[in-house]
Amino acid sequence: MRNAVNGTGRGILGVNIPGCPETYHPEQQSPSGRRMGTGGREDRHQKLHRVVTGDVIAIPHGSAHWCYNDGNEDLVAVYVVDLNNNNNQLDQNLRGFMLAGGQSRQGRERGSRRSHSVEDTFQNVFSAMDEQLLAESFNVPTELARKVQQVNGRGTIVKCDPQMRILSPSDEEGEEYRHGMNMEEENGIEETMCTMHIKHNTDFRREADLHTTQAGRINLVAAEKLPILQLLEMSAERGHLMPNAMHSPHWSMTDQRVVYGLQGEVHIQVVDETGNTVMDEMVREGDLFVIPQFYACVARAGNNGFEYVAFKTSGEPMKSPMAGYTSVMRAMPFDVVANSYSDMSPEEALQVKMSRDPESMLFSPTRRSID
Repeated sequence: MRNAVNGTGRGILGVNIPGCPETYHPEQQSPSGRRMGTGGREDRHQKLHRVVTGDVIAIPHGSAHWCYNDGNEDLVAVYVVDLNNNNNQLDQNLRGFMLAGGQSRQGRERGSRRSHSVEDTFQNVFSAMDEQLLAESFNVPTELARKVQQVNGRGTIVKCDPQMRILSPSDEEGEEYRHGMNMEEENGIEETMCTMHIKHNTDFRREADLHTTQAGRINLVAAEKLPILQLLEMSAERGHLMPNAMHSPHWSMTDQRVVYGLQGEVHIQVVDETGNTVMDEMVREGDLFVIPQFYACVARAGNNGFEYVAFKTSGEPMKSPMAGYTSVMRAMPFDVVANSYSDMSPEEALQVKMSRDPESMLFSPTRRSID
């Protein structure tokens, strides 16, 4: 299962789900008006998806997928693969099964132990099959089957023909397809995976789940916004902290988090259940770190603010803040707070409870220095 976010650029994404209909055709048309593929033959394929900066993309387990950069700048994406799910019955090693491309098999096997080299990871799975069986499987000449098998050091990223043309339908066309299906012909797969959205954009401020002009905003993409995440048991969070703003001390009640810095810098502290600091560092653009479930975390942005994306191992994530309007401290009687800490008066306990009202989760910077 993969959950990805597009950092920069734009492109076209193809995700091929077995059992789903091939409902789209290339733009080229025959004289009779039918859309035709190369050689005058009709081509059909599954829906393609336009991806832009800020998109969170959910790719179902086992689905073949590819991405094409049709823009004028680099297409950069960050993705996380969750191996701890019921659909993975192999082991905890990440495997990429390539249908094309690959590198030479240097050091594939040494003695009785297999060498897990980078070259070995990027092998075309067709390359190891018998060419006669492969030719018969596709009903093509043996010479063409050899071309499918060839590696030739192409790697996993290739330069496409400048004349490459593929149909990328608009969202409106996708809606017409979804509502125009004959309900009597739908099956269980088409009613779920085939018609589900797989992406949601996090750049829209109006869709922010939490927004304050002094501290920043948080856009959460969970199962409520992108229902396919319920099946993948994953979600994502896009956060933007204003300069010197804070993210409240909190812990995650439902998930592990993998956090990637998109822009700026932030001071991060993570504390385990024994009260020991396991992380106390400045995190910058390009840095990646993990926050385990139930570990307490607090963050303060630098002078240029901080933007991040967090991938979570739950389709319905939940945080428990430790300070602010919705915090556990705010929910307790101030006498309980006062008596839980030595030499704390009820008045001081009231300050601990109420000083951040009405702020919640994201805190604006204060003039007061932190001792």
